Amino acid sequence: MKLWEKNYVLTMALILFVLYGSVFFILYQSFRMNLEKGCERGVQTEQSVLYSVNSMLNEDSEHRKLKLYCEIMERENVYFAVYEGEDELVNSLPILPLGGIKPGLQIVKDGKNRYLCILDSFVSWNEKEMSLYYIESINEIYKNQQKQVCLFLSINALISIFIAWILYFAMKKIYYPINNIAHELRTPLTSIQGYAQYILFGKVSEKDIQYASSRINEEAGYINEIIERLLVMENIKNGKILVERIDMEELLETVKSHYPNIIIENRMEYIMGDRTLFLCLLMNLLSNTGRSGGQITITAVDNKITIFNPDDYMDADMQKILNGNHSIPKDKIKGKGLGVSLCHEIVKLHHGKLIYEAGKQGVRIVITL
Repeated sequence: MKLWEKNYVLTMALILFVLYGSVFFILYQSFRMNLEKGCERGVQTEQSVLYSVNSMLNEDSEHRKLKLYCEIMERENVYFAVYEGEDELVNSLPILPLGGIKPGLQIVKDGKNRYLCILDSFVSWNEKEMSLYYIESINEIYKNQQKQVCLFLSINALISIFIAWILYFAMKKIYYPINNIAHELRTPLTSIQGYAQYILFGKVSEKDIQYASSRINEEAGYINEIIERLLVMENIKNGKILVERIDMEELLETVKSHYPNIIIENRMEYIMGDRTLFLCLLMNLLSNTGRSGGQITITAVDNKITIFNPDDYMDADMQKILNGNHSIPKDKIKGKGLGVSLCHEIVKLHHGKLIYEAGKQGVRIVITL
């Protein structure tokens, strides 16, 4: 597993832990509040039933009224039993036996059903000890909780998929330059190591030493160029750019000092932007198109900078990829992925456009500011 993939898995696991942990905490607190409210309503209802039962015991035909009242309350999922000592006066309780019910409030589970149970003792008008067993079904509270859990888990699943998708492509894009850098650094470092070992352990002439040293110097310069790209990309990500007046003549002369064979046609006095970034932009574009050889021309006019190489070639698919700023397949262009993506970032930062135009007469790169 690659480094960015490991970081992706760990980051996603942390996000899921926080996300689901928060949801379950909220659901738990919500359920607890609903249950407390249900218990408070149950206590109030029990007191109302107790008052009604006590008043009925003080009237004639108490048993008939108690039985009728018991049937009415049963329709509302409220059940009770009244005992005079050991004698049962009325009983609609759905669970038996009652020996496990203690005085006060408690929640009892009977199979899949849950009940709020309250045992109260009171004295009737004839001073006889009476007991009221009050039971109310609270299955609805638990069913609502299950519905909430299912709903929140479904929403969480969708959010998790969305976050996972965004995070995957974000981290892949962040670590993509690192992968390119690793590949680009491996080749020059291998060359440097090889030439250094050749000098150290081989019987070489002065001419061979000079050639190996020049190759080491070239590869070290290439590594330094990659490091410069990294520093520029870091500044871009951190928003560290300096917008200033850039003298085009001076900028293009600096470019020509690195590429003496290019032809420059400048009719622009200045541009506004970050000089370091623009220099990096032009150097990368020249490096990419210059690998095909040919006489390169840079034209600067009417807020457009055009780089033209008549000997460069680009097929339609590659042109589409470059203009779309997509990842470049390594089997098509080696070592250009970092430079192209960097160029697009620099141009975007200056609110411009970078377009590749290819035809039979070569490749034209147009920067519109």
